[in-house]
Amino acid sequence: MNWTVLNLISVLVYGTLLTLSCLEIKPTWKNSAVVAGLSFCCLLVQSFLANTFGFDAIFRAYPLIVHLPLFLLCVFFFRKSPAASLFSLLTAYVLTVPRNWIGNVLTVFFPGSEAAPDILRTAATIPLLILLLIFWTPRAREFLRQRNQTLWIMAIPFELFYALSYITTVYTNLMLESNILVIGFVMTLLSLLLCILASVVGKQNEQVLTLHEQQDLLKMQSSETEKRLEEIHDSQQKMRILRHDMRHYFQMIDDYAAKGNTAEIRSAIHQIQKGIEDTAIRQYCLNEQVNLAISSFVRKAEKQGIEVAVNADVPEKLDESLTLDLCILLANAMENAATAAADTKDAWIRLNCGMVSEKLVIQVSNSCEGDIFFLNGIPKSRRAGHGFGAYSIAALAERHGGTADFSCRDGVFMVRAVL
Repeated sequence: MNWTVLNLISVLVYGTLLTLSCLEIKPTWKNSAVVAGLSFCCLLVQSFLANTFGFDAIFRAYPLIVHLPLFLLCVFFFRKSPAASLFSLLTAYVLTVPRNWIGNVLTVFFPGSEAAPDILRTAATIPLLILLLIFWTPRAREFLRQRNQTLWIMAIPFELFYALSYITTVYTNLMLESNILVIGFVMTLLSLLLCILASVVGKQNEQVLTLHEQQDLLKMQSSETEKRLEEIHDSQQKMRILRHDMRHYFQMIDDYAAKGNTAEIRSAIHQIQKGIEDTAIRQYCLNEQVNLAISSFVRKAEKQGIEVAVNADVPEKLDESLTLDLCILLANAMENAATAAADTKDAWIRLNCGMVSEKLVIQVSNSCEGDIFFLNGIPKSRRAGHGFGAYSIAALAERHGGTADFSCRDGVFMVRAVL
């Protein structure tokens, strides 16, 4: 048995799983099939190079035949940001160094065996991979929540390590001319220090992001409260005007009735009805604040010619913080839905909101056209100054221990949040 081949297979699986785990790629049947297909193609190319040019050709071409395809898969198929994909890939590569060093150290106990390094590296793969998936990838995921600019900067030391490793071990014999165990230990220590640094920075950044999110939510709560007060004031003002004008309408109707002008009477009545509808707050649920938020956005959407259907069953009494955050979430979801639906031929929006197993479930779906780009599971707007609503929805759901999922299929965009 060619243990070098087995070692190549194990390191491919090791690096691929670490990369995808850091990026939180879900192990669905579709994703698994695509990753398996890419891995199989990579192994076919490696087999061709080994049979044609020898195993050294595989190691020299590895960045092009394995790392680059995996990077492109993460960016274009899994829709992950280039910065996050590159950082995850480089991290996975850096963490192959401890695996190789463990194999080299254990080789000391098997002198004269040419197959020992490959066998021992392969044997170290599974336990090391399990440890990293349990203890490292959660911290890596926290780190990847940073802004892309920060990720690009933090990737620089990993890129230098990557380049140094290939220069000293693959494209030259600098490391082979030195004590391989000592140099390997230094490289392993450096790789672990890089990962620890990333973990620490990621944790600190998580705290900063949390503070920023809380500040943003407070600003949004204040803004949303002001909007609700303005809408109430506007509704009251319209009602006062309507009451003031009512006696004039009645006088007009009396005059039209005296003349037997039925058409004008009906016109005056329609005007009164329209005025009442403009000031009325529609009843969708028992919660007054939620009802006001829904009523406001439904009225705006219908003025844009969008068909809106609402099914809301929200309890009258909710925690004040939850009620306010629910209004903000509904405002963002309905506003995003109206913006997307307005560009479609038969525009429509569906809102379902209610309690399920003591959890508040909100689902907003709407008609949409064209492809929607998702970044880390969240839709990213192509319009300048837009796209913050989806991030706010996700943050609000997480704040209350829930989840937010976004999807787009067959011309229907859907957001489903659980609080």
